[in-house]
Amino acid sequence: MIIKRVLILLLLTLSFAANAQEDLVAREYFNTGEFEKALISYKKLYTKNSRNTNYLIQIIKIEQQLELYKDAENRLLDAIQTKAQPDLIVHLGYNYQLQNDTINANIYYKQALATLDENPNNVYRVGPTFQKLSLLDNAITAYNKASALKPTLNFNMQLARIYGEQGDVEKMFTSYINLIEDSDNYQNTIKRNVSEFISEDGNSENNIFLRKILLKKVSNLKI
Repeated sequence: MIIKRVLILLLLTLSFAANAQEDLVAREYFNTGEFEKALISYKKLYTKNSRNTNYLIQIIKIEQQLELYKDAENRLLDAIQTKAQPDLIVHLGYNYQLQNDTINANIYYKQALATLDENPNNVYRVGPTFQKLSLLDNAITAYNKASALKPTLNFNMQLARIYGEQGDVEKMFTSYINLIEDSDNYQNTIKRNVSEFISEDGNSENNIFLRKILLKKVSNLKI
């Protein structure tokens, strides 16, 4: 009995090691732009483990790099039928966007956002996917909608980073200050991030934004 367990453990270990090596090779092909080889490697990995959505997304990215948009579309449509993952709808919309089909792209982006009505927690898949694809306005919509539907959800940190990336400093400051009001766990991180946007010049635009937001917060306090 003990020998049998040891053999099973050994086989599992060897299988895991082989899979990790194949994963490493696939990533190397992808990172060096050898997309045809990367596609073959990731298809093999996904065949062995179809539950691993990361492999699926890598296949989609490679097919898009190779302009195999119809292959990516069919693959995503099949996956959406079998996997309850709303982020795949975002990827489908983006596949259309890469083909300059903004009409169909926006249809699927709206579908992805609509899944938040069914379950606001879907935002944890939808929001970051919009961010990764640089669809920042849609990411903002996702986070704000989820927070409105479920007030216990807090995405001020994500929103602050997006606003900073967009260059909207005033909204970035507002999101950081709202985050501090809810929790002081991120205080040091927020101080560090905010300090990058302010200076010793009290008349700088960013300093004025911050001062205005703080004064507004103080005036709203109930004494």
